[in-house]
Amino acid sequence: MKWTLNLFILTGELILYMVASEKVQEKRNLYLGGFFAVNLTKENWNGAGIIPSVQMAIEDINNRNDILNDYNLILLWNDTQGSPGLANKILFDMVSSKPTKIALLGPGYSVTARSVALVSYFYGLNVSYNKKFLNETIEVSYSAQANLLADRSTFKYFYRTCASDYDYNMPRISTCKYFNWTKVAIIYENDQLFVTGINQFKAILEEHKIEVITVENFEQGGDMTDQMRSLKNKGARIIFGFFYEDNARRAMCTAYHFGLTDKLHQWFLPSWYPSSWWAKGDNNINCTIAQMHQAVQYYLAVNDNSINSDKEGISGMTPFEFDQRYRNHSSIINNVYHRNNFAASGYDAVWAIALALNRSQEQFKSMNRTLDQFHYNNAEMGRIIANQLDQVKFEGISNYIKFDTKGNLKIDKVDIFQQQDGKIVRIGLAYPSNRSSNFKIGRKVLWKGNKIPYDGPIRRTITLTITPSLFITMAIISSMGIALSLIMLGLNIKYRNHK
Repeated sequence: MKWTLNLFILTGELILYMVASEKVQEKRNLYLGGFFAVNLTKENWNGAGIIPSVQMAIEDINNRNDILNDYNLILLWNDTQGSPGLANKILFDMVSSKPTKIALLGPGYSVTARSVALVSYFYGLNVSYNKKFLNETIEVSYSAQANLLADRSTFKYFYRTCASDYDYNMPRISTCKYFNWTKVAIIYENDQLFVTGINQFKAILEEHKIEVITVENFEQGGDMTDQMRSLKNKGARIIFGFFYEDNARRAMCTAYHFGLTDKLHQWFLPSWYPSSWWAKGDNNINCTIAQMHQAVQYYLAVNDNSINSDKEGISGMTPFEFDQRYRNHSSIINNVYHRNNFAASGYDAVWAIALALNRSQEQFKSMNRTLDQFHYNNAEMGRIIANQLDQVKFEGISNYIKFDTKGNLKIDKVDIFQQQDGKIVRIGLAYPSNRSSNFKIGRKVLWKGNKIPYDGPIRRTITLTITPSLFITMAIISSMGIALSLIMLGLNIKYRNHK
């Protein structure tokens, strides 16, 4: 009897195993096309450190039985090297070859994200005599922040799980108001991705009664001596700089030699530069590391990618737990890739795509289609996925993920950072949606002159007074002098004919 019972249990377990195995085998693959800047031709921001977090997200989603239960997500990625031209070639190769990519992840650079979004939307790619259009394929970037990408008429299906640079404008203004800065200057690299943002920022500054003394720009790799001289001659003290990393080194070195980085001046720079970006060897600058350290000391930056919450996200992890797991990822420990501030945004980007695909399944069923039947020619399937992505809401690692009508992430708060002794530290908090001053200090802010720099020369009116007794004495003496003068004048007139 006991032997029969054991045989029955063993048979049952075998059947369950066979059913489970069959179910696993039945899982179909969905492919994401990934764009990452890994091997760069210049010493600029490197997106390789986002790859481990994306792999973590795919692993977590594939292990869930409540999201895309019948599918496995697979990432097929390529290295854009930060080049728009190479990114376009990668896109063409992705579309030209199987398998079909149901969504695009990245690129991280705004300039490459813009290029891929433009090509995927506007151009039909002629492959094997059939036109395949990517204009209904969603593209989710984890770090492209340029304001230009929010133009829905051009970038119809572009989304991002990081803040737009526009979200940083009010926090910048709040910081200025907090420190009583009412006059600022702007210098930027002449790139279309910066130009749009500068125009918007300038308009908001003027709206808040902050005078823009001057706006200077320079060409990529061009000389910026005249621009720095103009900043100095016009008395710029509070300066906003917008440039890519290589030009940031050149700009700050040039500013140092013009005396624009001393205790009288305060700089704002982008937050996405890598750690110790200013200390990298660069043959295009004539500053020592010590001089560069002095130049960038105490600059301010605005960023939203801080892991500072203890809320458990949809993944079941808190941001702290994610950070620990990310730090201990084999590719990070073995220095295959280096940590990246946008890793959490990359993780959330994959989850956003997965949730949108999961939500799309019911509508696909009504069309007698499945997710793995997605193809580039079916515009309706692409629109359904995009519409579902519009409605995605979840507690992520980097932020609460919810997109606005332009595909931007809705940001509730951002952090204000300061460079202090070679490290970026969080000093305060601001709220992008608040149109009033809302900067909150959370840590001591340091200044080169041990006091807040003024936004320009200070003009004061000083009133000098004397005591009443001295005033009366001087008035009497003055009156006597006037009376004596009048007497002498009268005598002079009366006896003017006498010699």
